[in-house]
Amino acid sequence: MGSAAEASRSPQEIASEKACPIPENDDIQVIEKSVIIDRSRKEVYAFWRDPTHLPEFIERVERVQILDPNRSQWIVGGPLGIHVLWDVQILSDRAPYDLAWCTWEDARIRYLGSVQFKSDASSGATHAIVRLKFRLPAPPIRVAMALTGVDAETEVETSLQRLKEPLERPQN
Repeated sequence: MGSAAEASRSPQEIASEKACPIPENDDIQVIEKSVIIDRSRKEVYAFWRDPTHLPEFIERVERVQILDPNRSQWIVGGPLGIHVLWDVQILSDRAPYDLAWCTWEDARIRYLGSVQFKSDASSGATHAIVRLKFRLPAPPIRVAMALTGVDAETEVETSLQRLKEPLERPQN
């Protein structure tokens, strides 16, 4: 039998964690946040699935280069002008229900992300549930993050609110 945490996750999330192992220790952070967006599940999924949209709503993602349909390279700005290059691979893609991705194994910051898209039958809105699991960066970068007020949980919440803006903007 799986743990209670495993019971609340989809089979795709569990499979993604096996494909992108991040050892459990004190240097791991897990964040789960959600947002309701007044658009259909297909529209929200399609917007999220195109990595070139990420800089529009994730503040620290400065640029994304598509390498192939399942791989991309992200330039991420960190504290004190530090930039990190992330190579990201799609692990699971069940359009328009969920998506999971992971940084490549040799990344400085090992990172696993997933998003589930659930439709609200009564309103037609989409509930996007994001789960991120990552190995925290080396101590000098963590100190810089603390000194500059970088808080990953707050940034995820802000990013999800920013995601709503382009999707809920009235279309001409």
